[in-house]
Amino acid sequence: MSEHTESVLRLILLLVVQQTEVESRSEGNDWWLACWASEQKHTNVTEHLNGSFLRQLDLDLYLGVYAGLAAALVMFGFLCSLLFFKVLVSSAQTLHTNVFNGILKTPLHLFLSNLLEESSAGF
Repeated sequence: MSEHTESVLRLILLLVVQQTEVESRSEGNDWWLACWASEQKHTNVTEHLNGSFLRQLDLDLYLGVYAGLAAALVMFGFLCSLLFFKVLVSSAQTLHTNVFNGILKTPLHLFLSNLLEESSAGF
């Protein structure tokens, strides 16, 4: 295997790992919102049964954690997109380089023996 192919395979593996990271962060955001909603519901039910005043949750804490999780998700999503396009560009470059090298190494006899009209008739 060539060095460039190994590099592309490493990038693809990194892309899969990074995509898994983005998905887990997305699930973490959902989990945090579920915990927040559950705590709010538990607080409302408990205080309704006790007949006491409603206790407010620490909104700054919950919003701060959620904002941090959302910012990390956006950052990792952006990095994952950049890596994905890097893999695509690298693969396209390799493909075109191989095709171009194949055309350059083709004997001239092939081009002289096949007329353009015959070659393009199949299309």
